Amino acid sequence: MNKKMYMVIINLFAGIFSLYSQQNDSYEIEIVIENNIKTITINGYNGKESNIRIPEEIDSIPVTKISNGAFANNKLTSVIIPDTITYIGHIAFESNLLQEVVLSNTVTAINQLAFANNQIKNIIIPKGITFIMDGAFEDNQINEIIIPNSVTEIGNGAFANNPLEKITIGENVELYE
Repeated sequence: MNKKMYMVIINLFAGIFSLYSQQNDSYEIEIVIENNIKTITINGYNGKESNIRIPEEIDSIPVTKISNGAFANNKLTSVIIPDTITYIGHIAFESNLLQEVVLSNTVTAINQLAFANNQIKNIIIPKGITFIMDGAFEDNQINEIIIPNSVTEIGNGAFANNPLEKITIGENVELYE
């Protein structure tokens, strides 16, 4: 049995099936069926806009995930992430020119290096975030950050190499070194 067939069988037993991948003018997407519910994962960005609003849905299917590296190295200057998004992958927006990021209230974790190496000055961490992983916002221009009580873990170097002047950390946070 070849490797692809084996992965499809495993995914079927787990109740997850990737229907197909496609590309439109701006996004490379994957339609996923899990427990008979279709969702879209954005796997890449091919657009020319530098200020983007990630769509809540594509072809009437909700966009729920941004995969690893999906928007990396695209010279983006601002991004708005809608409330349909629940997952932002590793290095998802790394190495852009981001100055403004509006995070969704439904994202629960900001993965490793997700917004690293940008020009972000201010970031509001929504109350739904529970984990901020290693290097998530390293190498930006953040000078003040408020970590809400919903955050329970902040990874190593999450805000490294920023000119931080003020940090307010919620009482539930565990710091890891």
